[in-house]
Amino acid sequence: MQNLHVALCLKRNISISCKVNISTDCSVRDLSPTVLSGFMNKRNFIIFLVLVFFAGSVSALADPFWQRIGSGLSVSGTKTYTLQSLSVNGSEDMFLDDNYGFNSRYLNETNLTVTGNIWSGLSITAALSNNRWNPSDRSVVLNYNKGPTRAAIGDISASLTGNDLIPFSKQLKGATITQDFGVCSVTAIASRTKAATKTVTIAGNNTPGPYYLGVTQIVDGSERVKIDEKEITRSDSTGMPNYTLDAFSGILTFRDDLIVPSTSTINISFESQSYNTTAGTIYGFRSDVPIKKDTGVGFTYLTQSSDSNSDKYQEITESFHGNNSLGLQYELLYIPIEGSVIVKVDGILQSPVAIGSVPADYSIDYPQHYILFTRAILSSSTILVTYVPKPDNAVSGDRNVMGVDAKVKLSDALTLTGQFARSSSGSAGTDGSGSASSLKASGKYGKFEYSAGLKDIDAGYSPVESAGFFRNERGGDINVKYWFNDQLYWNTKIERFHRADSSSTDDTTTSGLSLLSTQTTNVLEWKPENLPELKFSRTRSDSEGLSDKKDSLSTDALTMNWGKKKLNLNGELSRSDRDYTYLSSTDNSLVTTSNTVDTSRLGLRYTPGEKVSFSADISKSNVTNSSGSGSDAKNYQMTASYMPSTSVNLSASYRITDSGGVTSSVISNSEGYVNDIYVNSYSSKSATRIMSAGWTPTKYFSFNTSFNYTSSEGENSTNTSVTGTDFGFTYTPSEIIKIFAHSSKQDGSFVGSSGDMSSRIGFLTLSVGPVKTYSLDLNYQKMLSGTQLSNLSTDDPLYAYQNSAVDLKSISGNLRKEIGGGRYLFTEFLNSSTAGITSSRKNTLAFGMEYPLNSIFGLKVDWRMIDYKDSKNDANNYRANMLNAQIGARFR
Repeated sequence: MQNLHVALCLKRNISISCKVNISTDCSVRDLSPTVLSGFMNKRNFIIFLVLVFFAGSVSALADPFWQRIGSGLSVSGTKTYTLQSLSVNGSEDMFLDDNYGFNSRYLNETNLTVTGNIWSGLSITAALSNNRWNPSDRSVVLNYNKGPTRAAIGDISASLTGNDLIPFSKQLKGATITQDFGVCSVTAIASRTKAATKTVTIAGNNTPGPYYLGVTQIVDGSERVKIDEKEITRSDSTGMPNYTLDAFSGILTFRDDLIVPSTSTINISFESQSYNTTAGTIYGFRSDVPIKKDTGVGFTYLTQSSDSNSDKYQEITESFHGNNSLGLQYELLYIPIEGSVIVKVDGILQSPVAIGSVPADYSIDYPQHYILFTRAILSSSTILVTYVPKPDNAVSGDRNVMGVDAKVKLSDALTLTGQFARSSSGSAGTDGSGSASSLKASGKYGKFEYSAGLKDIDAGYSPVESAGFFRNERGGDINVKYWFNDQLYWNTKIERFHRADSSSTDDTTTSGLSLLSTQTTNVLEWKPENLPELKFSRTRSDSEGLSDKKDSLSTDALTMNWGKKKLNLNGELSRSDRDYTYLSSTDNSLVTTSNTVDTSRLGLRYTPGEKVSFSADISKSNVTNSSGSGSDAKNYQMTASYMPSTSVNLSASYRITDSGGVTSSVISNSEGYVNDIYVNSYSSKSATRIMSAGWTPTKYFSFNTSFNYTSSEGENSTNTSVTGTDFGFTYTPSEIIKIFAHSSKQDGSFVGSSGDMSSRIGFLTLSVGPVKTYSLDLNYQKMLSGTQLSNLSTDDPLYAYQNSAVDLKSISGNLRKEIGGGRYLFTEFLNSSTAGITSSRKNTLAFGMEYPLNSIFGLKVDWRMIDYKDSKNDANNYRANMLNAQIGARFR
């Protein structure tokens, strides 16, 4: 793969700028004392000379190579390949913690994107990342599409469609090929996957979110989201997002006007890439044999097998800067194995348990994978967290699934579709054996559209894992739609199924489908021209399980949507009534609870011209329980922008969210899904106000300023109130002088407790050059910040855990001199000091050279000297010498 990285970047005359440097992966922590005492060991020096020789000679071969296969490729991004040697006197641990970015383990960085055609019919799409934030994110796909053959190999998105009883769509590392033989077409898949399929159930908390899934590294786009029985698409028919998903951190947030009441459940099914995932294999194929138009037969086969678990799990280290505040979480990428976490702050080991009168330094929420310190960590401090990510299985069990299906169109009024599938466990003692069948009739007659279906899916039937909401059930449904005219239609649907009851462990039936669920839906929709579109719906759901358990839910909703020229309005009024009867776990008596949810929302978008825009979303949700408890949640959001001239722009936004308190209703997860369940129901309030202005009177000067206010309080919230102001300007009086300045001020308090926090931050940057052969960049930074929670004296041993202050200032510069032929000499310096609860000084001085070897490759070498002194702890002092050598390829 390394060769591929270099080869893909050997093209001249590309309009983008791509830098490729090459680096050995030698972790500083593993360097021997002999290596630490010298600049460049023999082995690295020989490798470096070989690479320089290679770079100088390969350019002669580059043009013919790319003229042959690379003329259609587009390359962008960077790759770093660096040789590095160190000499450290003093605290090596402090050096590694203080200079986290210099750890050679993270210097071998890749950020490359390659797209385009290689040969006729053959194309490539590659995204290669390898850095401290994405330790190993590689996606390379070769696609072939020519004549009757379509194929892909690499990190593919594979699916086999045609049989609803074998739903399969998954991100895989493997190959897929589709071949059209004329009489039939065949699609085959062979893969090895590390993406695990999960379904998470969360209780609503009377807000649009955020909702923390407790899972990270989600495959973006693989998610499916449901609120109760309604599936929520990522965006609506107008393109506006219904929700956003931070796939990296696993955070789901619905649009501002979509309040999810505490009586509802959110189901999210997705694929995720865990760090210590045990891989699995998936093979299969699909064959379609067309007989005539809209008539054909299909055959599907899939098999999956899981690898044995490994006891050798890798640990990772994550770096954070302190946020100088209490209550803000440090979120880890993965869920750690309990007991595997080691936390250091500025090289000092932290304790998760109290020692005498001294409280614990931090606590860990393992399911939500974040760390919360018991004191404020200064923004000048470095936090290192080393842990072992919790292992997972990409494939949970061995199984085989095969099925046949047929579709016959008898006439325009009737089409029959039959499907059958059977699954079998791949090894003794594993679940997954059973059969499934379905029969569906559909058609049109005059103004009627209709369909009816029967389904029988055994409780033991188990398809190959795929994100979605597949359920084991037995029953049928009828769906009828009648068009009065082109603008008005009525639709009714009746479903009645026996399903698996995931909330009951008592299974007295042989089938396991012990929950009887009936749902009736009626919809009347009117879409007149130049008038608001109206939709009225009524849904009634009833379910009965074992032990006289019953659940009834009815929902009436009226929605409206109207758009005309520059104005768009949409709104909804709905009411849901629920009665739930269950067997008490204390005295085995029947308990009945009920609740009512009233929801209203209104959205407005107004854009009268290019200068003005306005949007607002207002929603309320009232929950009333039979016990007398309830909540009155609300969410308001308004945003306005105004450009009185091309040089001035103004904007303002306001948002308030209030969950209205905790409700004490009983939530039944009785839909038959297999879930990891996280319940987060709590009271919370938050408010945000932002105003900003920008002014660009000339191309030489621009100014911007903003005011912001944020507050949040409640369980699992930061409980803070913060006011901030920012302003900055850019001034370019001539082509060789540029000045940039920025200042920010924040003051806050802790809601519900005494104490306050503040910060003042300023930046000033001056760029001069080129003047003859010289260029100069100067930077100055000043920060004053502090947190105070109590009036303890400085002699109290708890003072450092509840109070902090920091005064940080730094000045840095870079001077470059061109010595001809694109060659540069440069020197860099940095002086920074920190005073307050910690006191330290750091000086860095570097000398270097940039030297083009030819039109493609260049060489960069620098010698860096670092001197660090901690006035309160001499054991942390160190002096370091570092030699860095990089080989780079540049494309213009």
